[in-house]
Amino acid sequence: MELNCTSGRSYPASTLQWYLNDLLVTDPNNIIHYPSVQNQHGLITTFLGLSMVVHHRHYIDGMIRIKCVASLSPVLWRGGQESIVQWEQPSIDNRVAMLLVKSSGNLQSRNRFLYIVLRYKYTNTVKK
Repeated sequence: MELNCTSGRSYPASTLQWYLNDLLVTDPNNIIHYPSVQNQHGLITTFLGLSMVVHHRHYIDGMIRIKCVASLSPVLWRGGQESIVQWEQPSIDNRVAMLLVKSSGNLQSRNRFLYIVLRYKYTNTVKK
């Protein structure tokens, strides 16, 4: 499975983290750090990849919960997007989707946008 998470433009830069079944993914072999991009007006877009082999143990009741969480200074904003992958073989070997997620912050009333690009690549079968 290969996924990419892209933050919206912000200053300071957002910090991205992946969660698998509500557990923080900490294995550096699964996390892909990409360089940040500075946009107009000094705003920064950050990217974080997740690459791993999916095993049966990752599925709970036929589903796997994957979440990318973007933090923009804990005081300012924290938001995330969760994707649930069903235990079904996809009909296409390579799928690319772009999601636009609108989240509201806890301590500020402003809404922030989190862009998440998911790239799911299915190879053969899920390992046991």
